[in-house]
Amino acid sequence: MIFFRNPYKNNRMRALESVTIIKQKLTPEKFDIEYPFIQNDNSDKVISKINNNIIDEVSKLFRSQVLLPEEVDFNEIFGTYEIMLNNDDILSILFSMYTYVNKAAHGVTAYSSLTVNTKTGQLYSFNDLFNPKMNYIPIINEISKQYIKDNNIPLINEYNGITKDQQFYLTEDKLVIYYQPYEYTPGYYGIFKIEIPYDKIKNLITPLSPISKLMV
Repeated sequence: MIFFRNPYKNNRMRALESVTIIKQKLTPEKFDIEYPFIQNDNSDKVISKINNNIIDEVSKLFRSQVLLPEEVDFNEIFGTYEIMLNNDDILSILFSMYTYVNKAAHGVTAYSSLTVNTKTGQLYSFNDLFNPKMNYIPIINEISKQYIKDNNIPLINEYNGITKDQQFYLTEDKLVIYYQPYEYTPGYYGIFKIEIPYDKIKNLITPLSPISKLMV
């Protein structure tokens, strides 16, 4: 006797399987998000690209801190920004997203940043700051370790140096690398910043670096 497998049986069984769906509703008592954009009356494509990059950065921060795959009772959500540099066609912005959950001991702030050329629309990564022929990583690490020592920064973990996708922003005269709260420092310390004057790294950059425009 020959038995034939019913192709619909397993499909029907799979169709009957289900998962538990829970609604996550965002109704914080305090909710306020601010983000910048460049005025673009002439619909300049470069400016439009930069504005979209800004929105993407704010969206990533919001998703990582608020749109979580779990049920969270948010009491406060605040998003804001600070323009760290807007000069010589270089725009550098530091974003922050603060969240406080009901009954938590304290709130948490996360940071992200964006540095862009307002003339070309180029979005700079950390590697774009330096001459690729230079072994700049150990030099930056030594400068950073000395900064930590000189400023008596309280560490909760051993400092491991810069990362492949190191977060940073630029000012008029400094490169600032930073880390999230609790990554290396206690929560009360806030954002952990290491400020490096351009004069200390002038031999590591190229004419294509945004830093070179700021040192003229």
